[in-house]
Amino acid sequence: MELARRLEGTRITVNCLHPGIVDTEIWRNIPAPLSWIVYIINKCFFKTSEQGCQTSVMLAVDEKLAKVSGKYFSDCQERSVSTSASDMNKAKKMWEICEKMVQLKDDDPKL
Repeated sequence: MELARRLEGTRITVNCLHPGIVDTEIWRNIPAPLSWIVYIINKCFFKTSEQGCQTSVMLAVDEKLAKVSGKYFSDCQERSVSTSASDMNKAKKMWEICEKMVQLKDDDPKL
């Protein structure tokens, strides 16, 4: 939200998303019989990679969202966030902490 706020007035938008629980094959090297259980759970409850990327693709190409910024999406739908996550004072503080961590220079007029 802080980055979206800082980029207001530009043509750049930023949003957050949750892809869901996606079967990325991260568990592919687990030994049997545990791998069989993980396989069944993945196939029954997890999204495929194609399903998991749909929200990312939608945010990248949907022209109706060209001016939407600072929002949170899941399953191709805008979702509400907690009170804590929408607290702009906390967002600003987190930005400042991250700024120090990555040694971001404050001379970029866009940020």
